[in-house]
Amino acid sequence: MKHGKRKADAFKGAAVELMLASARTQKEIAADIGVDPRTLRRWQRDRERLGPDWIRKLRDDKLVVGRLRRENALLRREVKLMATLTRFSAEGTR
Repeated sequence: MKHGKRKADAFKGAAVELMLASARTQKEIAADIGVDPRTLRRWQRDRERLGPDWIRKLRDDKLVVGRLRRENALLRREVKLMATLTRFSAEGTR
């Protein structure tokens, strides 16, 4: 997957609003502003799904996902440690 430069939130918002207000095609607008038409469409779908405050909601969701991933990693380490301790404890009681 090709990763280009990340666009500023204000740019994304303006691009979607332009697409919603314009009679031009998605492809034309994407070419004019220098983004892939699929990216512009994804931004539009996010706005349709999340409403006018879509950028903040996406950012908040990404923060939550990051926190949950860190928490899951910690829990995995704890489970692994508990399994090791249980194994050593069982071996010591024989």
